Parts: sequence; structure tokens; C-alpha cells
Amino acid sequence: MEANINSQLLNMGFTQNEINYYEYVVSNNGKITPQALQSYGLSFGEAKRLTYMKKILTGAVSIQSESDMITHVKNMTGTSRQNAKDYVYQQNLMNGYAQNHYSKDELIKHLKETNGRKRKIRIQDLKVSTVTTVPNVAVVAGINIEPFTIWNSKQYSGKDMLYPVAKVSGQNITIETSKKPKLEYGQNKEIPGMLKILGVRNNGHVVVTFNRKYCALCNRYIIVASLRNPQFHLGKHEIVCFEGTKIYVYAVNMGTRDKVGYAGGNKRIYAYGIFPGDIRSKLDNVAKRIYGQLGGVCSAYYEANSGYNIIDKEKKEDIPNVEV
Repeated sequence: MEANINSQLLNMGFTQNEINYYEYVVSNNGKITPQALQSYGLSFGEAKRLTYMKKILTGAVSIQSESDMITHVKNMTGTSRQNAKDYVYQQNLMNGYAQNHYSKDELIKHLKETNGRKRKIRIQDLKVSTVTTVPNVAVVAGINIEPFTIWNSKQYSGKDMLYPVAKVSGQNITIETSKKPKLEYGQNKEIPGMLKILGVRNNGHVVVTFNRKYCALCNRYIIVASLRNPQFHLGKHEIVCFEGTKIYVYAVNMGTRDKVGYAGGNKRIYAYGIFPGDIRSKLDNVAKRIYGQLGGVCSAYYEANSGYNIIDKEKKEDIPNVEV
């Protein structure tokens, strides 16, 4: 037998002893049929494999597709077609063929037909939320009386622009800050209709309440993981897990409300933020962690389909001097 043919047969799963025996039978004018081979002392399984080798050598069998390969494995092993299918799918997943040649839907179908018959990822497999509360922050603008202009947010950048919110009530927003104005002796700590210094905490921070015309609550976003595909998002990773389940890691605007709202149920929350420039890195970090924890096979990123601003446009109209 030619060396290249011998090599091909070995690659298809035949042993060198089987190839040698096949050549021996043919060279001695023996028959390659199940009945004849069994009469030569081979078992039914051994005879079946040599008969199948003959079909390959005579061109009656051609392996051009995945379905052909499944049939080949079935013929070589004598197993059921389902077991042969499981084997081929697993091999294709392990050697990278699936990721390079399957469409996403085909990949998911194969994963569900193999691993999905033994295991199914559910929301309980996602670790509990690590974020249950998100602090409220605010910006200050339009203060034109010294020395209280020290609180105008636009003269700072990044996190220094923001103030932790202590209380929200009616037309007032109360914040806490380490920025202290230098008041002259006897100077009033209140500007009617604008602001009022309420006191100083033990940590030295000043507590100030502002009229909403000069102070605005900031929007915040949260990074959510769920088995449900969100309709709107600020960026999204779609992760296909080892058994075909899709997990979505996405950012969504939580606005200025106090409660997160996704502590359990069908969602988990793992991070939050304020500045839009941080959204992608936070999404990537959470998605990478989940990909590793739940046996990710592939993933795709989708750009945001909704907008996000730290301050809503209508609030900017009320506080025209705010810049974030």
C-alpha cells in the first residue's frame, strides 16, 4: 500500500495491524466481506471495520462534512449515532473547529445537544450581587457669592466635581464635603433661596443644603448580569457558555433613584459608575470574570443602543451653569 494512503488510514483511526491484515487478505485473493473475514477468524466487529476500510479505499465513502464524520465515527466504533455526534461535537469544540466554522446558532445548537443534556446553567449559578446600594452624588452650579463659589463643580474635574448626597427633600439637596469656605467673622452661613451651612461633622466635613436650582442629582449606571437579553443598554457582552446558555452582561442607567432594584430575581449587579468613559472597562472586567466562572466558549460585544448623560438635559436647563 502506498505510504500516503497508509498514513490517511492511520489518521482516520485504523491501526497498522488492521492495514497490514487487509493487505495480506487482498494479496492472497481473500474476500473482504463480513462473512469471509469472520471465517478467517476475525470477530464481527473486526470484520466490520475491515469491510468499512474497503469502502473507503474503493471510494464508496467520502468524508466531506461534519455529518460524514459522525457516520465515520459510528462505523469505526460501533457506537450509536448520538454518541458519535457527541464525540465529534466535543472534538470540534476542543480543537477550535467549532469556533472558526460554526455560526453562533450552530454552535449553541451543538453545545445544547452535547453538554446541555447533562447540565443547564440557571440564574442561581451566577454569584449573588456584590452591589446592593449605589451612593447618590450631586453637582453644584451657579453660586456667585464669595466664598461659597468654592462649591461650584465646574472648577474641578473627575470625582472632585461630585458631592456625596446626605439627604434629598422637597426643593433641597443636602451634601457633605471636605471643601470649606473661609468665612469672615460674623458672616452669615445662609444665602436665602440658595444654600445654608447646617454644620460640621466629627470628620471635619461640612454639611450644606442647596436649593435645587443650584444643585442637581447625578445619574449613575449599574453593570448587570442576566440570562435575559435587555431591550435597551449602554453596552453589552453576550457570552455563550459551555452548554449553550447565553449570559448577558450589560450596563443600564439607574438614574437618580435610591434603590438598586435588582438585588435578586433574574438579575445580578456587580459594579456601578457615574462617568460614561468608565462603562466599557467595567463591563469588560465583569464579563471576563463570568466567562471564566461559567465556562464561556465565545462572546460578542454590542455597542450601546441608548444614551447616557451624568446630568439629564432637562436638569441642565434648570441649572445652566452645570458642566459635566
